[in-house]
Amino acid sequence: MYGSQVPRTVCSCLAVLTSLVLSTPVTSYGAPVSAEKPAAHKIDFEKSVRPLFVKHCQDCHGPDAREGGLRLTSRKNILLRNDSGEPAIIPGNSKESLLLHRVSSRDESEQMPPAEVGARLTQQEIQTLKQWIDAGADWPTESEEPKHWAYIPPVKSPLPEVNSSFRINNAIDAFVAEKLSQQEPPLAQSPPASPARLLRRVSLDLVGLPPSPEDVIAFEINPSPAAYEKYVDKLLKSPRYGEKWARQWLDLARYADSNGF
Repeated sequence: MYGSQVPRTVCSCLAVLTSLVLSTPVTSYGAPVSAEKPAAHKIDFEKSVRPLFVKHCQDCHGPDAREGGLRLTSRKNILLRNDSGEPAIIPGNSKESLLLHRVSSRDESEQMPPAEVGARLTQQEIQTLKQWIDAGADWPTESEEPKHWAYIPPVKSPLPEVNSSFRINNAIDAFVAEKLSQQEPPLAQSPPASPARLLRRVSLDLVGLPPSPEDVIAFEINPSPAAYEKYVDKLLKSPRYGEKWARQWLDLARYADSNGF
């Protein structure tokens, strides 16, 4: 009887081992692999998420508004319980995050932003938001946020050393020459502009109009630096200078004589 039980015991062991082997994930090389969920892709908040909040949510949930008790201005605020009784997001769990549910919803009574307020998020934007939440909803603190360039004090850069073959009349020329010399193959400077062309360039730049024939003739007779500076001063004092540059701002303000402010 003992001898007849051995084969059955061996068969049972083999069956268990076989099931374990077949149920263990393996790579193409035969080595076991982890069944753990891969780490979520890290999303750059400043480049990818903050612009979404500004574009779609700022009017109702920004610094000056708190609809539904929600303000999307900091990680602390987004984790606070809003009027629904729960936080907008649960870091690491987009599936249970109210914010993702609302921006993904097809129910008009739930979807955010509401149709009358703004356009829905695109599928790509929703996916970005989902990945950001699943990765932990990283949100830089105020001390970590990059400063706007307007608040960074300017630092005077040292003048680059350039080949003596370049004409260097001012600091800008030195930086331009450096860039030209770094090209492959190196680029040469263009020849100096003729007096007439130089006058035309500066006139179009400052007042948006070409110089008068009389001014061109006078400058061709005397193309000295002093004469050039005198002509530039004349342009800066001209009403045309104010008109040209004021027009840039009027265009930005959408001003028009027919339908302006």
